[in-house]
Amino acid sequence: SENYFRDQQRWYKDYYDYDYYIISRKKVEEIRKAELEEFLLVTKSKEQQRLAREKQRAEENARYEREEQEYRASLVATYGEEYGNLIADRKVAIGMTEEMCRKAWGRPHDKYNTTTKWGVSSVWVYNYKTSLYFYNGELKQILLLMSVQEAFVLNF
Repeated sequence: SENYFRDQQRWYKDYYDYDYYIISRKKVEEIRKAELEEFLLVTKSKEQQRLAREKQRAEENARYEREEQEYRASLVATYGEEYGNLIADRKVAIGMTEEMCRKAWGRPHDKYNTTTKWGVSSVWVYNYKTSLYFYNGELKQILLLMSVQEAFVLNF
């Protein structure tokens, strides 16, 4: 009878431990399920935010492209096909006016004017490597100072 009592205690202990295990397991599963649902909500929210950012970027890019095309069209209408496209591409070429060069490259860092009886010459310095030379408002020379390595890379 003593062995029976011990066996009963062991059985009860095992039964209740198993029951506790089942209850604990259910709680863990509920916690995991709640965490998973929260994770899915956060992930879904992050995905929606990412999609919203992508949509906003696409709209901004489309607006930028539209504005760029309008700007290019206005330059072509004002300065002609050749010079309008050069200005839109931020390039200068011999024969451009000071206004065209200013629109293409912006305001120079330094500007030197010389007036003689034959006309006005100007030198626009953009940085220590780039200068534009104008005579009577027309671009006559573009001076690009570069190292041997830069000239090699540009195939000069």
